[in-house]
Amino acid sequence: MSRIRNYFLTGLVLVARLTSPQTLTWWFINWVDDLVRPLIPATYRPETYLPVHVPGTGLIIAFLALTVLGFLTAIWSDARWSSSARTSSTACRWCGRSTRASSRYSRRCSRIPGRASVVSG
Repeated sequence: MSRIRNYFLTGLVLVARLTSPQTLTWWFINWVDDLVRPLIPATYRPETYLPVHVPGTGLIIAFLALTVLGFLTAIWSDARWSSSARTSSTACRWCGRSTRASSRYSRRCSRIPGRASVVSG
């Protein structure tokens, strides 16, 4: 009887380990779809043109929106800070800061191995 119990528990653990990630992934995709779907106009939803529900479209749209947001933020922050140390002729290629920005930074940057090969000047 104990051998049957061990086989049953081994099978239960195996099935739980295989189905848990699939279930969590499916739940996450549907959760993101449910959050994003109300933000998309009905004319742009694939359900209006296809006879079946396409899971993951909200996840793809959320990914694209976050990527565009990150791109725009990078452009904004680069334009905001580009007039400072990054355009200096003595900017460190490794971190983008000016080597003359502060003595504390110069000491910190001088401890980087191979610093001579990454500093332009």
